[in-house]
Amino acid sequence: MKKWFVYVMVVLFSLSAGVVAMAQDKPAAQKPPAKAKPDVKRERVVTLTGTVEAVDMANRVVTIKGSRGKIVDLKVGPEAKNLDQIRWGIQS
Repeated sequence: MKKWFVYVMVVLFSLSAGVVAMAQDKPAAQKPPAKAKPDVKRERVVTLTGTVEAVDMANRVVTIKGSRGKIVDLKVGPEAKNLDQIRWGIQS
């Protein structure tokens, strides 16, 4: 009976050592990489009639006074190549 007990203990010890070794070989659970936020732009095309009140070339902002008297600041993108031709007082 002692031999049987010793054999069972050896087998259990071998199995537990193997399980511990396998557990150490697994890499730590890693979080999936954070997804970058998609580049979302909201664009709208409008037709505006008014007078140019100001042009800020450094910030690429044009201030226009509409036909109803409302003043609007418009951010002009880099695709507008002729911004330097816009002057105060131009009506469109």
